[in-house]
Amino acid sequence: MKNMKSLKIISATLVLTLITMQGIADEYVVKSGDSVRKILIKQGFKGDDRAIYAEVVKVINLNTSVFKDGNPDRIFPGNKLILPSYKVETVTVPVPAPEAEPEVVLPPSIGQMEVEKGSASIVRNEEPHVVNTYSELYSGDKIVTAANSQTRLEMNDGALFELGPNTEFFIDEYEWPTEKSGLIDKAGFAITTLFKGVVRAVTGKIGQRDKNNFRLKTSAASIGIRGTDYTIRYCEGDNCGGLAGASVAVIDGGVSLNNEGGKVDLNKGEFARAESANSVPFTAPMPEGFLDLALDVSEIAVTESSWWEELLDVFN
Repeated sequence: MKNMKSLKIISATLVLTLITMQGIADEYVVKSGDSVRKILIKQGFKGDDRAIYAEVVKVINLNTSVFKDGNPDRIFPGNKLILPSYKVETVTVPVPAPEAEPEVVLPPSIGQMEVEKGSASIVRNEEPHVVNTYSELYSGDKIVTAANSQTRLEMNDGALFELGPNTEFFIDEYEWPTEKSGLIDKAGFAITTLFKGVVRAVTGKIGQRDKNNFRLKTSAASIGIRGTDYTIRYCEGDNCGGLAGASVAVIDGGVSLNNEGGKVDLNKGEFARAESANSVPFTAPMPEGFLDLALDVSEIAVTESSWWEELLDVFN
């Protein structure tokens, strides 16, 4: 859903200045030191030497009784010359204003974003907007947090998302039924995507009404809920430590970690990972510091089980 601003179109009038040369209108009294060329320039004529020469000839033809033998230098103070008029005329031409685009009213916000520490950006309609304190949220917003930042998204249905630093979180679609939205009798839905970083998610009324309508996705796996509070991390590349892919830990309630490789159900205090979209999700001991949103994934130490510990787990 795109967020659009109201537009105001201001009518304008274009003023054009037209330079025109009118007919014979001016009478000029020759002064001491005048020449026809000087008089023409003084009267406002503009042009190169060829144009001035042609205009001098025109003045001579208009004043044959003044110039003896047509000599432009044979004028004397007190002589009266009839000259063409070189006046500047200003003409105002009204230009129709462009048609105003219809004013678009923003849809109701789906929640509020509060930057508790550092800064974050909302990418809306492919344009980033830096947020230092507070902002309304809309479906289609992508939240990008800076290093050492702490950001909360409080949704209208009571759900909460806490974002750690260096996180990219996308609100695909979010609709909580209200009288204003016209969906008061429907369950609502919340679909979000974690592109990278860490998010703690606490479900609200949407998840309480219908657990299938509250979904958080990553490229490696998606989360299904059973009324819950959980933390999920997603990381790609060489700086993931031992937590490449999607990792989730349940703080309260229960979740399922699903992808093309399978599904694993988790309860309070349990942890699981899915390294890629095709790999089988598996449970493991929760790494120390995993729930600390301020920690970067590279700072979390993952203890790898030895082969005999894995064998004991199978028999137990």
